[in-house]
Amino acid sequence: MNNKVLLICKKRTVEYGVSIGLVNSATFVANFLIANGIPSKVVSVIDSNSIDKEVFNYKPTHIFIQAIWVPPYKMKELVIRYPKIKWQIRVHSKIPFLANEGIAINWLSQYNNIIKQFNNLSVSGNSMAFADAMQKSMNMPVYYLPNLYFLNHNPPQRKPMENKYINIGCFGAIRPLKNHLLQAMAAIYVGNKIGKPIRFHINGGRPEQGGEQILKNLKSLFDASSPHELISHKWEEHNKFLELVASMDVGMQVSISETYNIIAADFVNVGVPIIGSQEIYLLPFFRKAWALNISSIICHLYAAYKRDNFIKRFICSQKLKADTRSAGKKWLLFLKKQ
Repeated sequence: MNNKVLLICKKRTVEYGVSIGLVNSATFVANFLIANGIPSKVVSVIDSNSIDKEVFNYKPTHIFIQAIWVPPYKMKELVIRYPKIKWQIRVHSKIPFLANEGIAINWLSQYNNIIKQFNNLSVSGNSMAFADAMQKSMNMPVYYLPNLYFLNHNPPQRKPMENKYINIGCFGAIRPLKNHLLQAMAAIYVGNKIGKPIRFHINGGRPEQGGEQILKNLKSLFDASSPHELISHKWEEHNKFLELVASMDVGMQVSISETYNIIAADFVNVGVPIIGSQEIYLLPFFRKAWALNISSIICHLYAAYKRDNFIKRFICSQKLKADTRSAGKKWLLFLKKQ
């Protein structure tokens, strides 16, 4: 297999720090492929006009554009200019989230027209639900290429729990479908029930898609809920972020829509209990709450904090490893067939 893979992300116009979900996701894939003897590289470019330079310098056989940001006219130019390269647009969202991106369906439709004309362009999704929806509604062939989590075999040591506070990490971009406000309300209830103030940790510097209003409501909630505290952290590179995760007592990612959720995998990798929603397949059933039901979130959060044990952490870890192995096989098979 003489493949050489280039994964291309778009640089953000605002600096949020090094650790961005798409970059991390692409880096995990690249690390896995390199470990399996396939040269791979991740680059971030300002815009689609910068792609040519990266292609010329690296000379890949396969290119994975991370998310929908290359205009269809430019995509067609690239496909024609580099006919021997297999181009792939990899979508990282399910339809409910994609609905907030006004250009998404229009551009996907135009990509589909290009696919019908040329055999070196395809679209994939890291969610089977996305692939299924596109195939059924638009008759668009979409590959399923799941996320890979490149396990850190020497993760930071989990810090002992504080007696005075409950540190709860609810990290990630602040946006509507992440469900921060309801999770914070559930956390406050659990803190009151246990009799300890909570410190609710977030990444506060990156509101998206109306997330400014969510952040405003979070601040108001905690202003009215003393002695509980809202603590905002800047974005860090992944290894540094794992150290922050290791300092938490419990994590929350009870999202309304997810395709994978690297943050949940980070908590599992470090050994800190985390609860998610039914959307996060990498977690076992006893760590999944119903995202719109505060009683369900409260029940699972309380159990994760008070009734966590080695066996539960082991089950979470084994499931993450099994999912990662399965995803890796799909990637290697895809590249072998291309």
